[in-house]
Amino acid sequence: MKRRITSPLLIIVLLISGLTFGSCSVEGDAVTYIYLSLNPSVEFIVDTGGKVVSFNAVNDEGAVLFSDTSLEGVKIETAIEQIVKLAGKCGYLNVEDTDNVVYLTVVNEDAEKMNSIYIRIKARVENFFKSNGIYALMVQGQLSDEMLILSEDYNVSTGHLRIMLKVLELNPDLKFDYLITLSIKDLVTTLHNSFKMMSGVCLKQDKDAYKLDRLNLKTGHEDNVKALFGPAYTALLAELALLESQLKIVTEEELGGLINQLELKKQEIETLKASLEVTYATEFEALKQNYENDKRNLMNSFRVICQNKKQDLLSTFNSRLSQNEDKFNIRKDYAEKRSNRFGSKYDQWLALRESDIFNFIKTKEDEISSINSEFEEDVREALFKAEKYSNLYDYETEEI
Repeated sequence: MKRRITSPLLIIVLLISGLTFGSCSVEGDAVTYIYLSLNPSVEFIVDTGGKVVSFNAVNDEGAVLFSDTSLEGVKIETAIEQIVKLAGKCGYLNVEDTDNVVYLTVVNEDAEKMNSIYIRIKARVENFFKSNGIYALMVQGQLSDEMLILSEDYNVSTGHLRIMLKVLELNPDLKFDYLITLSIKDLVTTLHNSFKMMSGVCLKQDKDAYKLDRLNLKTGHEDNVKALFGPAYTALLAELALLESQLKIVTEEELGGLINQLELKKQEIETLKASLEVTYATEFEALKQNYENDKRNLMNSFRVICQNKKQDLLSTFNSRLSQNEDKFNIRKDYAEKRSNRFGSKYDQWLALRESDIFNFIKTKEDEISSINSEFEEDVREALFKAEKYSNLYDYETEEI
């Protein structure tokens, strides 16, 4: 039987979320990671007191919202409500739609605390929707097939894996094999430090350029080390890469032996590397210092770019606010004037959305998984249309 081992390329492909950061002084340990997605996608690091200590705008929409608000030191429930409110006022959340879904992921080492945080945020946000006349609900964040595959392959929770990949994205010098040994708390702390170091607000194209330049620096440094240490060291690295490539095709029976070979090869490389670092101590130290200087200069340049673009993001924020805020205020006024009527309708809508529709979708998705792949796309399209246009759950916006 073949054992599915995820390619390192898949890990790299997953490392594509944004790099827009902010931070504040830490009042307690950074212990909780939170991901919010409602078109603007944002991430928060929260301390033991439940306050935001750092954040990341995953996409340009999130960066636009962060350009006009400061959430440092704010309780996480308040921070997320503020982001949702701004998303509504800026038109990222369609307040006239009746099919809005907000996704929330909470990761903490303590499962009970993690669930408690999720419930508090969900209640706060859905109360906001109800008070402002918006048909929207909050559900647990959905995971891609790739994330589920990686989680299974490395025997870690999906939340644990999500943070590992984010840390690796921001710290390409760290090794995946090392990160997988860290606790969730240690990973959250590392991620917080990365957010804190890379403070700013930036557009996606600039973030992508920075990530590419950062990876090129790493590759260049590794090539310089190989040239310094010589062909014997380079040959061992090639042998290790060949062994790692076999993980994707090895049988279950062969896996144990291959893993042993990998560990022995890594030990051989580390032994030779330690010896070469002594032999070429002066040259190696110079390479390391140059690499650190290059990383620092690149970071400083990135910060300058972020600062220069902040006004552009703020202009976008103000433009979207002027174009969409009236729609938000109309819905809010309607809900306030007819609070009992709308509250009842929202509760009914919410109950249907959380039970019947999602149970229906889950049943159909189970059916899809057993259907021949050539028919999957047709079934998914039919399911999408059934959800969107079903008369049973079609709540049209009331006439105002």
